[in-house]
Amino acid sequence: MANLNMLTAMFTRLAQYDSDLGGLPTVEAESDSIQKGLSVIFGVFAAVAVLVIITAAIDFANSGGDPEKIARGKKTIIFALIGLVICISAEVIVNTVLTRL
Repeated sequence: MANLNMLTAMFTRLAQYDSDLGGLPTVEAESDSIQKGLSVIFGVFAAVAVLVIITAAIDFANSGGDPEKIARGKKTIIFALIGLVICISAEVIVNTVLTRL
């Protein structure tokens, strides 16, 4: 019961703050600058994924018929492709959200 009273008092104090959330920090950045920064970050991640795909493809081609190296190359390519798709999807979602704001 003491915990309930403590939570009630805490929420009561929180409810007394202004609706503009006075005192909390605000971000003074425009969505355009945020979008450019995130595009650079997503571009770097995409470039890394492409480099991983290229190196895995080279390893796959140089496997010499070794089933373990072939399997490792395939797995690396698949995971890098999944990462690339996630990266591109994230960029599309972020750009869509930021242009709607």
